[in-house]
Amino acid sequence: MTFLAITALSNIVTQARKARVPPSPALRFILAWLYATGPDNDREFYDQFWKTVQDDGSRQYSECQANYLRGTTAQTCLNGIARRAGIELTADVMSQLRFANMRQIERRNYRATSSHRFNSKTK
Repeated sequence: MTFLAITALSNIVTQARKARVPPSPALRFILAWLYATGPDNDREFYDQFWKTVQDDGSRQYSECQANYLRGTTAQTCLNGIARRAGIELTADVMSQLRFANMRQIERRNYRATSSHRFNSKTK
């Protein structure tokens, strides 16, 4: 369940790299659930993630800069949230998250690439 919640947040980070993500009950639930099952009472990463993905970027110089800052800050928060949940976001785990977020057609195409064959052999 924890990995699915982290996967959902990873998908939101991907969306935040392109545009503001509107608040939703699903996002609120995922953050609340991960916080409630976490080891401590530090809400910093959860609150920052919530605020960051909703940032419209109006204080930034350009839309490109706003998207970059929103995406990188959200990824930093995701790293902290995952670490508190007991998941270290290594390259292998990030690859699994990316694969989990792909649509079925994208998965088929990815399996045909050399990246998939290389990743499969190293495990």
